[in-house]
Amino acid sequence: MDFLESRRVVHGDLAARNVLLTAHKVAKITDFGLSRQLYNYSVYVKTQNVILKRDKPNYGA
Repeated sequence: MDFLESRRVVHGDLAARNVLLTAHKVAKITDFGLSRQLYNYSVYVKTQNVILKRDKPNYGA
């Protein structure tokens, strides 16, 4: 965890189920789909309004 902190990475779901052990008993943290890098947080922030148009489906046309 010290290594991840030094790389400015936050793991969103750290739990025993997300830790794997290699054959040499080295722990590997998994499930990085829920992680984000703090310095790149703006990638995940909505910056503009989006209007979605929903029409009725036009079946058989």
